[in-house]
Amino acid sequence: RAKSLYEYIQTNNFKIPIRTMIDIGCGSGGFLEYFENKGYKCLGNDPEPKCAELGLSKGLKIDVLPAEDMQLNDELGLVIIMGSLEHVRDPNIILKKLWNSLCEGGIIIIQGRYFPVSESFRWLNANHHRFLTHEGAQSILIKHGFSILQSNTDSVCGGKKAGKSGSGYTFAIKRGSNQRYLD
Repeated sequence: RAKSLYEYIQTNNFKIPIRTMIDIGCGSGGFLEYFENKGYKCLGNDPEPKCAELGLSKGLKIDVLPAEDMQLNDELGLVIIMGSLEHVRDPNIILKKLWNSLCEGGIIIIQGRYFPVSESFRWLNANHHRFLTHEGAQSILIKHGFSILQSNTDSVCGGKKAGKSGSGYTFAIKRGSNQRYLD
């Protein structure tokens, strides 16, 4: 999946201004490991110690805590959130922190389970606090000041066997001159 995302970024000419990234909800760190091998300085975040265990054992830098509690000190060029925004307590806290750490021209990519919503309700539980729709993913990024570059339901992270059925992806850029609608 990480290779497919990396190639999609390259193919679509999304310019990452600096080779630093964070993966929110990184699990065992598959995206981190791949992007590190491509020359990125990477940080992961996952609240579940068991999920992060493999990545930590490989020496990947993963903060094991809720994303709302993370402290970001480095400037970021790329943010990826692959299906994790549905799980967090407050996506607004996280997106505000990411906006403040993302450099001008930095790229944020979020994946959500868009379709079929009726089927997705099977996963609404203590671990899933919301569902993103195509419009909702764009709206929350616009609210935080990001400009949408692309939003789609393509197989960005690989074919049907490599990604989740019904996934959608939104790619956005930070432009400091954009209005933010935080109130």
